[in-house]
Amino acid sequence: MKKPAPKNLPEFKAYAVIPGTRYILLPDGVLAKPLTSTLKPSGPAYNIVIDGKVRQVPLSVLQESIGQPDIRDLIRKD
Repeated sequence: MKKPAPKNLPEFKAYAVIPGTRYILLPDGVLAKPLTSTLKPSGPAYNIVIDGKVRQVPLSVLQESIGQPDIRDLIRKD
């Protein structure tokens, strides 16, 4: 027989917003700030630092990099 879930438990969220800031606190205790996208003809891109250099990386490449050993294999080298 299943036990009913307690009614007084807080709703689970993947992150908590720090009031009055753009920062969020992740479940593992990491403090982060959401990135703002840049709209390009090919779709949204994000400015991220790779090897000490700011690069505009398309959202599709960021999504493709999940589970990969290194994003550098997916981006165009200068």
